[in-house]
Amino acid sequence: MLSTLDIELNTEEKINYNIGSLLHGLLMQKIDTNYVDFLHNNSLNPYSQYILKTDRPNCYIWRISTLNQLAYENIIQPLLSDSSKSYILNNRNIELKIAKKTIMPNTSYEELANKCFENETRKKITLKFITPTTIKTNGDYQIFPSLAAFYPSLLNKWNNFCTDISLSDEETKQHLINYSKIVDYNLKSTRFYMENIKINSFIGKIDIRFNGPQTLVNISNLLFEYAKYTGIGAKTSLGMGGVTNG
Repeated sequence: MLSTLDIELNTEEKINYNIGSLLHGLLMQKIDTNYVDFLHNNSLNPYSQYILKTDRPNCYIWRISTLNQLAYENIIQPLLSDSSKSYILNNRNIELKIAKKTIMPNTSYEELANKCFENETRKKITLKFITPTTIKTNGDYQIFPSLAAFYPSLLNKWNNFCTDISLSDEETKQHLINYSKIVDYNLKSTRFYMENIKINSFIGKIDIRFNGPQTLVNISNLLFEYAKYTGIGAKTSLGMGGVTNG
């Protein structure tokens, strides 16, 4: 099951996506310690989270998405039932007032797959990186997107968290890389600040064109729809890699 919770926050403090790591710390305080230990012992996190500014003054959305039922029960449900009126980020002495919580309709993996396979999907999409995004290659954080890195990561998460529909065919992965191309971009390099670490990253948008058989086009669309929940690239649990597509 795929789920997203939006928590609307108000603050007069000047904040941005760089508080993502502080929100991650807050999140860990709100959930059961046994589940926190479970998360620390797993290489793939079944959730992503980031914060984004709205068009309204002093108003932000903290978006938390989970990738299976267990994560929903242990992450989103405790946040929904939490009666706090505000969150305090102790490291920065910032109060975030909770205006409202909105749970999006849950979607099963099967429903998401059916949406992309029952209709002829788009051969071109715009992928928007709404928080700093990066890929770690040979120990270095990259400042430009790579479909050759995106596809294996998304497929890995899909095959780990989806129990009914496998996309693990190695040949399919290679075809996705070969038949997809970045045809336009509007990006800028940036830095994501996490405690005392500066992470090279990028923000903006790219246009991706999908070629090849319609089945491959459908799988590509499916994976980038899935990316709305998983995020893309490194440190998606700490506020990086938030994406939308259109």
